[in-house]
Amino acid sequence: MGECVTHNVQTDGFGSQYNTMIYAVLYSELVGLDYYYSPMVRMEHNYDASKEPNASKRQQMEKDFVKMLEDFINMRPHFKNVNPDIKCRELMHIWERNHVIHAVNIGKLNIFESSGFKKIKACFWEKKIKPVYDYLNIGVHIRRRNSQDNRDGGTITPDEYYLFMIDYLREKYAGRKMIFNIYSQGDVEKFEKYKAEDTVLHLDEPLTDTFMGLACANILVTSQSSFSHTVSLMSDAEVYYIPSRIDFHHDVWANPKEWINGWDLFKHH
Repeated sequence: MGECVTHNVQTDGFGSQYNTMIYAVLYSELVGLDYYYSPMVRMEHNYDASKEPNASKRQQMEKDFVKMLEDFINMRPHFKNVNPDIKCRELMHIWERNHVIHAVNIGKLNIFESSGFKKIKACFWEKKIKPVYDYLNIGVHIRRRNSQDNRDGGTITPDEYYLFMIDYLREKYAGRKMIFNIYSQGDVEKFEKYKAEDTVLHLDEPLTDTFMGLACANILVTSQSSFSHTVSLMSDAEVYYIPSRIDFHHDVWANPKEWINGWDLFKHH
């Protein structure tokens, strides 16, 4: 058979791995090649397994964690799977991703109109029920350092940005009942300034609970994080984002034009 495309094998966080799968599907659609799903092999942020001293038990916990996440995204049963009989090229992590970003920026590819993306999103929501709220559910993802992620990146975004966005949305939707559900990691003492009658702190909660909590929000304030970005793609929320840059000064992710640049709002007030 002819050449096809799969995502590259990664061992980093869930957001990054899921995001790479999405870009692999978009790239295969862009260049007219079939996409084949490659199973996940390992995942960061499995804190229970990292604390387990027994090697064999830890390995089993890691396998269970990966299976749980594969079931969570629900792609494996709905896409062709990689096997030894096919010639399948791995998606290069940056190069092909930039092709997708360029295609979005010049209007050649609309992410939300892509048949591949629609399929991915349908897979995700197939076995899930999105709750209906009698208030405005505003999800805020604050990326902070943790035991398996000590990179600066989005972790150094100041609290003042998120506090500004919370006040901005309070003013924008004044008169409506709203709750700010803040998702992050770390000691509760570091989040004292966020406490208010209309906020709920979700710290160090299970990965899938955090993803679902954010994905179900009516309004989403994201951090500089592939986890945040991937949540926003799966959601139908009004999204506020911070532009993300890498060493080559490209945008790491293609943000649809209807998204609102929260960072610009912050800088100009």
